[in-house]
Amino acid sequence: MRKILKVASREFLDTVQTKTFLVGLLMVPLIFGIIWFISKDIGRPKKAGAAQKVVVTNLAEGLSGEIQSVFDNYKTSGGKRPLEITEARAGGADFQAISAQYKELLRKGKLDLYVVLEKDVVEGQGKMLLYTRGARLDDMEALSTVENLINQAVTNLRCRQRNISPDLLKEIRRRVPTEQVALEVSGGKERRGIPDILAASMVPFFFVFMMFMGVVGHNQHLLTSILEEKNSRIIEVLLSAISPFQLLAGKVLGMGAVGLTVMGLWTGTAIAAAAWRGVPLEVSPRMVVCFISYYVMGFLLISCIFAGIGSVCNTLKEAQSLVMPISVLLMLPVVSWFPIYQNPEWLYARVLSFIPPTAPMAMMIRLSSGRSISTLEILASMAVLAASLPAAVWAGAKIFRTGILMYGKKPRLGELVRWLRQK
Repeated sequence: MRKILKVASREFLDTVQTKTFLVGLLMVPLIFGIIWFISKDIGRPKKAGAAQKVVVTNLAEGLSGEIQSVFDNYKTSGGKRPLEITEARAGGADFQAISAQYKELLRKGKLDLYVVLEKDVVEGQGKMLLYTRGARLDDMEALSTVENLINQAVTNLRCRQRNISPDLLKEIRRRVPTEQVALEVSGGKERRGIPDILAASMVPFFFVFMMFMGVVGHNQHLLTSILEEKNSRIIEVLLSAISPFQLLAGKVLGMGAVGLTVMGLWTGTAIAAAAWRGVPLEVSPRMVVCFISYYVMGFLLISCIFAGIGSVCNTLKEAQSLVMPISVLLMLPVVSWFPIYQNPEWLYARVLSFIPPTAPMAMMIRLSSGRSISTLEILASMAVLAASLPAAVWAGAKIFRTGILMYGKKPRLGELVRWLRQK
């Protein structure tokens, strides 16, 4: 045991004392912080610098005054997108020439939006034609604003034609103020507002991200470490003092300790940031216990597989080709985390919960969904994962023992089976 701990401490210190590790440790929270602040700025309404130039050709009678009134009210109320509207009157044969003229100005970029209102638009028979310069996403906000304002002008004219007050109609259609309140499952606390609910919905993503980075990311380091030591022949010196199993166990424990350290620091940073911003995060003690249990078992399972792959390969390129199918399997809960979060009782989610490599991430998404997952199902999932560990450790150790000292060609499947049968 003393030799295993020595190898583990060496693996741990060699990893955490490097500058690249410290940079990576700090960069991930920094990148997430930048993304969070940028997303807040994107969601905040902004005023554009230059006004959008809009020309309206109105063929309907009596609508011009309503359009001008609506746009003037929009301008004085401080609308989000400044608009500069011009009405181009046209009638009869002049319409085609005027329309072609403004379409050409639109193509040349001297105009941002050209609107044509057909003759029977007020009666509901005609159309509103909105011409834009190509299909550009930055025109969508101005397009929606102009469409809503002209619809408002048409509604006002229809009201006046029927002796209905537009102000009365506006009052009747005024929306009821709404405030969303989330009740905690346990206790009598209430959380108000959409931001708190959105923050709570990011908890499962945080769990699956941490699990994936801890299990897959740090096992990639383990794989690279084994390949480097094998190719540099350092492994032969190490095996002269300790057994292959002691070396493997020490490497797995050391890299597992690195993963726990990183996740502890990232989790502490996330909790501190949430507390600083006043965002409540509801994480029960049961979820913490389950996360640690699933992480430890998931890490041991994948590390034995990665160590076996690293021992039989001679280059990182060979190892990556063998790791790819396992990585794709582990990505299944990651790419489908939101559907699983929405429906934790989904058959697909329950199946992933009982497949050993995907069980840790799938179960943590389901547990953080806020739905009631039976304790029996959690224990059954853990039992399946725990039962797979002895087989993974046994197979990984057998392959590691023989493959770590082999150089040259990559062994075939038959040879790997023969290694597993050896005593």
